[in-house]
Amino acid sequence: MRKSASIVLIAILIISGIQAVALSNNNSEAEHEIICFENIDLEFNQVSIVESNEYVEIQLKDVTTYLMDPGKPIIPKVVTKLELPFGAKDINIEVIPYSITEKNIDKYIRPSPWHIPLMDISNYAISELSEVKKDTIYDSSEPYPNSWYKYQVTSGLNKDFQRVTNVAIH
Repeated sequence: MRKSASIVLIAILIISGIQAVALSNNNSEAEHEIICFENIDLEFNQVSIVESNEYVEIQLKDVTTYLMDPGKPIIPKVVTKLELPFGAKDINIEVIPYSITEKNIDKYIRPSPWHIPLMDISNYAISELSEVKKDTIYDSSEPYPNSWYKYQVTSGLNKDFQRVTNVAIH
């Protein structure tokens, strides 16, 4: 029971609000320096914990994206996308969680299924591959995931076919 309390910290991310900030700064040419600042407030009020068999599932209203690493808990995640001017450099992202609430659960969170290989798997039982949890995560006192967020910076075209710098915050 106490070991699952660390996994409950995941619910903190889901129940709490998150603030994301993006800062773009190009110092190479002082006369063309552009500073962008964006503040995004997200709140997660409608969290439901659904029991199924020996596990529970955490669900967020209107969220269909999940953090799924084989054998680790399935956690809902919100992806926020920012569009910055093309060539933006020195991009800094800061996420500030606030109003954190913990909730205790009596069961483990359902583990992510293992990937099924594109080869003959007749020697494996599908049930063996579907719900095998990694005890190193479930028995740990460390929160999972160990970071509130991660982000990825890419460049590409937007809907108007203009070159932009994209920032995806997970």
